[in-house]
Parts: sequence; C-alpha cells; structure tokens
Amino acid sequence: TLQFKQNDRGVRIHLARPVGRGQSSTVSIDYGVENPRLGLYFTGPDEHYPNKLWQAWSQGQDEDNKYWFPCVDHPREKVTSEIRATVDKPYVVVSNGELKEKYEDDDGRLVYHWSMEKPHSIYLISLAIGAYIELTDHFEDIPLSFYVPEGREEEGYRTFEKTADIVRYFSEQTGIRYPYRQYSQVVAQDFIFGGMENTTATTLTEMTLHDERAHLDFTSEHLVAHELAHQWFGDLVTSKSWSHSWLHEGFATYFDLLYTEHAEGEDEFYYRLLENRETYFEEHDSKYRRSIVTNVYSQPIDLFDMHLYPGSAARLHMLRRILGEEEWLEVITLFLKEHRDSVVETVDFARCIEEVTGDNYDWFIDQWFYKPGFPVLECSCEYQEKEKNLIFHVKQNQNAEKEPHTFRFPLTVRLVGEDGTARDIKVQVEEREHHFYIPAEGEPSMVLVDPEDTILKRMRWKVDSGKLSRQLKQAENVLKRIEAAAELTKVGDREAVTSLEEAMHHDPFWGVSARAAKGLGAIRTEQAMQALIGGLEVTHPKARRAVVTALGNFKDEKAFETLRPLAAKDASYFVEAEAVYAIARTKAEGAFSLVVGALEKDSFNDVIRCKALEGFGELDDDKGLTILYEYSRYGKPELVRAQALRILGKMGKSRPDNLEILEKISDAFQAPEGPRSFRAKLAAIQALETLNREEGLPLLKRVAETELDGRLVRNARLAVRKIERGKDKGEAILKLEKKLDEFAEESKKLKDRMDKLESGV
Repeated sequence: TLQFKQNDRGVRIHLARPVGRGQSSTVSIDYGVENPRLGLYFTGPDEHYPNKLWQAWSQGQDEDNKYWFPCVDHPREKVTSEIRATVDKPYVVVSNGELKEKYEDDDGRLVYHWSMEKPHSIYLISLAIGAYIELTDHFEDIPLSFYVPEGREEEGYRTFEKTADIVRYFSEQTGIRYPYRQYSQVVAQDFIFGGMENTTATTLTEMTLHDERAHLDFTSEHLVAHELAHQWFGDLVTSKSWSHSWLHEGFATYFDLLYTEHAEGEDEFYYRLLENRETYFEEHDSKYRRSIVTNVYSQPIDLFDMHLYPGSAARLHMLRRILGEEEWLEVITLFLKEHRDSVVETVDFARCIEEVTGDNYDWFIDQWFYKPGFPVLECSCEYQEKEKNLIFHVKQNQNAEKEPHTFRFPLTVRLVGEDGTARDIKVQVEEREHHFYIPAEGEPSMVLVDPEDTILKRMRWKVDSGKLSRQLKQAENVLKRIEAAAELTKVGDREAVTSLEEAMHHDPFWGVSARAAKGLGAIRTEQAMQALIGGLEVTHPKARRAVVTALGNFKDEKAFETLRPLAAKDASYFVEAEAVYAIARTKAEGAFSLVVGALEKDSFNDVIRCKALEGFGELDDDKGLTILYEYSRYGKPELVRAQALRILGKMGKSRPDNLEILEKISDAFQAPEGPRSFRAKLAAIQALETLNREEGLPLLKRVAETELDGRLVRNARLAVRKIERGKDKGEAILKLEKKLDEFAEESKKLKDRMDKLESGV
C-alpha cells in the first residue's frame, strides 16, 4: 500500500521508487463515491414527479468526470477505459467501446463489462443506466444501437432513422471510415445538455424523441449529425486545450450543416447557415464579443457559446468556399489522418491548409480565429452610361473602437443581364472603403454582392426598390432573396408590400416565404395585414407559422378573429402554439381567456403551454401572475417551469414594487438539487437579469459563488454585470420602449393614410 494525501483538489501519491522521465509505473486506486456532486447523475421519481424513471448517466465535459472516478481530468490525456457495472433487472448499462460480456451473478443481478481499447480523452468516458429497449441498425459491418425507454420505440426509430446514412456520409466526406467498432445513442431523462459525444456512446436528451405530428416541424437529424461528427472532430482528434475547442464544436456544427446540404438540398443548407449566423450575431451584439481562440475564461464551459458553435462554423464555411471543394476535402482528410488518436491546436489545422494548397493562410486564421468580430458592410452601385462602367461601392462600418482592424477578404460581385446571363467579378477588400470600377456594356438587370453568401458579414444593400423586387423574385440563392426581402421591408411602401406578398405565396422555398411574412409583419400597414391574412393558406407549416407570428404584430380585432381557428387546431403543434402567442400579442378582447384555455393542451415538449405562458407576458395582466406562480413551481414539467420563470421576469419589469415576483423567481434555487432543476435555475437567472433590480443582486452573486454548474455561474456573473452597469436605467428604458411602441402605431396609421391617398380610396 502506497502512502497518499487527499484534499479537495486531488490525491498526491508517494511512489515506492522514483520514476524517471520516459518511464512508466502502474498504480491501482481503490475508491468509492456516494452522491457525486458532478459528473455522474441519478434521476428518478419523487412525490412531485411520480412518473419519472430511474436512470443514471454521466456527463464529463468539460472536466467533471473526476467527481466520480480518480483521473487526470484534462482533454490532452488520452487513455483506454473499462467499466464493469452491476445492476438489477431490467436495467441496461451502456458505456464506451464494446460490450465484452454480460452475465447474471449469483444474486440474480446483471453484470455488464464494457471496454474501450482505443485511447480517448477522460471527459469522453461515459456511463448510462436505465430500463431501456435497444433498437438496432448497421452501417456496413458496424452495429448501431439506439436505447430508448419502453413504449417509445416508434419515436426512437423516427429519431434515429438517418444514423446509418449520416455515418456513411461523414465517412466519405472526411476520407476516414467511421473509426470505431460500434456506435450507440442513449436518450437520457433530465439530461442537462442537448447531446454529448462520448466516444462510441453518445448521450442525448430525451426531449429529442418526437411523434409524427411534431415531425412536420421538428427533426432530430441535426442533433444526431452534430454528435456523430464529433466522433471524428473531438473524439478521434482532440484539442490539446479548451482554448482550441472550436476544432470540436465548429466542425461538428458545420458538418451537421453539410449533411443538411446532402440530405435536404442547398436551400435548407443556406437557410440553416443564416439561422446559425443570426444566433452568433445576437450573442455578439447583446452579451459580449470575443475571438474564437482564447485563453481568457473562468471555467472551460465559458467557451461553449454561440461564438464557438455557429461562429466557428461560419468561418469554416468561408474557408470551404475560398479553398474550393477539392482542396477543402483534402485538408480535412489530411488533418484527421495526421492527427488521429492525438491532440491538436489551431496551428496544426493551419499547417494542413498550407500543405495542401501550397499557400500560407495565416492571414485567414489570424483574422477570423484569433481576432474578434466580423465586417459590417454598406454596399451600393451606380451605372455610368457614358463610361460603360458600373461603380461598386463597399464600406466597412463596424465600430472602429470595438473592431479596430479592417477585415481583408475576397468578394464576388455578380452582374446579371436582361437575358439572365451572369458574370462574376472578384474584388479584394482590404481597406475601410473601396470604389471598384467594373466595365459593363449595359446596365445590369441585377447586381448580387457575394452571390453564394461566402463571407461572414452583416450587409446593407442600398439599391432602388425595383432592383430589390427583381432580386427577390429572380436570385438563385435563397439568402440573396431573403436579403432583398429584408431591404424591401425597410422601404415599406405599397410596391414593397406587393413584392413581399408575392414572395410569401410563390417562392419555392419555405424560408423565403417565412422571411417575406416577417417583413410584412414589420411594415404593419392595413395592406400588409390583408396580405398576411391571405398568407395563411401557405402549406408549409414553418412558413405558415411565420405568417401567424407576423399577424401577432397587429393589435386588431380582425387579426384576432383570423388567428382564433389556428389556435384551436392546426396540423402542426408549432403553428397552433404560435397562434396562441400571436393572439396574446394582438391584445384583443377575449385573448386572455383563450390563452388560459391553451394551458390544457398537451403537445410535443409542451410547446403550446410554453407559448401560452409567453402570451401572459404580452398581455401583462395581473391575473396572469397567479397562473405563472403556479407553473413556476417544482413539480411542473421542466420546460414549462423554466418558461414561467422567464415570463415572471418580464412581467416584474413593469411592476418594480411587486416583491412576490422576486420571491417566486428565487424559489427556483430552493428546489431539490439535481439535473431536474438546471433549466429552472438558468431561467431564474435570466428572469433576474430581465427584472434588472438591485434586490436580485445578492442572490445572483451567491449563485455565481456557490453553484457547481459552470453555465449557471457564467450567466449569473453576466447578469450581475449587466444590472450593476444599468442601475437607474430600468425605468427610462421602459418609457423608451413605450414611446417606440406608440411611434410604431402612429407610423402604421400614417402609412395607411398615405396608401389610401395614393390609391385614390
């Protein structure tokens, strides 16, 4: 027996003899653990949730596995692993690698022996236990297993049906056949992430299981693809430190998008790319900005944000387009082959780019990964008939104080003639402002800036509404049509409404229809409302949902009556839910009782109840507070409870003297500890931030100091910072918001009067 010392930070072992550099020594540790604080979680029924199942599951990322077994918990440490677990029947044990044996012991209990013979990082070691039914499939000779609760087999097949095709596609795209002997996916109750890419044994939230009706709007393919991509990016090749974890999450996010392009087509790919960018922009604008690669963080989990996931994926998309498909695939294959089963940093990826292309791409890596931000462009053009030139103006308008560097990037300008022929002109943007003179025999029918939407940017495209209408109707790329819809929304005249209405009805892709509807909702004239009422006939549920959302912008009895049948019943859960919320936003008489009635409806992940609760925040009626108090308590469904807490924060903002709201939000931190309370606690932090009251600061500071989950700590710190910076501004902001609403209403009325004058009505 060796001497050792143990404290809160680890175990120090005194070896029997010195071990020199390059030598090895084997040490066995006999240990036990009860009720680990992190890393391994136990969940089951209690008096408030009697229908919950007994399950146990681990969650090692970032550095939490050390809480349930002794280890050097760092991503650079790669080890083989082995787990023997004994459970009562009918429980099933799933872990990494291969199931070496399963047998019944002398007590009639089941013993599972799993072994992972390839070294993998500590945080990827996994254990999941539950009364599961195993569903099976295969990719070539590789078995695929899906573990779901009994009674949910049909949902399980629907959720995981594309797994084999995703494995095949990623094997082709990476040039590396799936690198392990089997692949399992386990759904976990009360799971605190969407998914976790444990080597060969991914854990997924039970919330991804869905019925046929939900499948109209919802798919698990994106989550399944993201976690599967990690088997190459993160598991096979692992970042040496968390600072470079974009090499995991950026690639997993982008390869998920690539599978969308393969399986669903280019339009869906581009639309998801847009949505990804928008989530990154929102975090950049409203919370903070940072470089993708950084060593500035309190805990590793701080890095796992929208900069890391969609922000990195958008940068990889640029690289793919700049390199071209052939060299892109060569770089990916070289990177994975050279570094498989090892650890890497960003520089290793940069070297692979250089080796394949023969060019130095340090400028790209430095600008897009080691520096924060993105260009904000203002573009316009004018044609000189006499000189036969098109002058293309491009200006970088990003804040010079926050983004001191000027971005360098290639930019394509596409000139489209009256006959539809296109000519691409490539320019290099290197300064804050450029004026490019492009020879053109005649004025182009259409000018498209960055026609394939390669560059990560925000852009204002300043051309006349006629050209925008043509772009909305004729541009091939869906993002160029969406760009035109956004610019026409800013124009907002009768012709713009007509163009948006036509796109809403006739564009071949639902995403353009949805953005056109969003534009009509923002214009808020009588003509726009009538267009939206007609738009309810669109067949795609996601486009119809956007029409419903837009109609909620109109505080009008006609909008209320139009939405009422959809709130009662629609083929889509999501359309029905959105109709309930839109009705609340109309603030029409009868809206409150309709929203209350919607609380009785069961739906996928309680989407209808959640939207109804959000509706109380729009109605802002004191009667809604009692309902929100009830739905925020421990015992209500997890997503419903979290939503109620968030809306309490919103309603409390206009009730600064109501201390009961603060008390009800604070109750989230009095509930039993465990993963079941995670989302409620996160929502309570968001609610306290929204409340923006000094009375909430002591609780937020205590959360930041005492909570174990790094995401709760990070969000509490951000909330404290925001409240302390914004002291005494809350009331002024409320008044400003009210003034803006009043201005929007007056603007709508003025537009309606102008429209009537112009039309001679």
